[in-house]
Amino acid sequence: MSKKEKLLQKMLAKPPEIAFGEFESFMEMHGWVKDRQKGSHAIFISQAGEMLTVPQKHGKLVRRTYIILALKQLGLESK
Repeated sequence: MSKKEKLLQKMLAKPPEIAFGEFESFMEMHGWVKDRQKGSHAIFISQAGEMLTVPQKHGKLVRRTYIILALKQLGLESK
């Protein structure tokens, strides 16, 4: 199983929290880029111009709510 597949399975399991670095890698694998960061909020932009703002808990973690939002934005979770 590739790194991308493992990360996808981890995200689909919707853990309570995930490391921000893993979340960022997951988004980049799906064509999103971290556009900028203001304080504890990172802003990701898709190639189509969609935006997703994700706060980092204690600067290191992303909560389940934002994992679900990201999956919905990517079409990997029903809306």
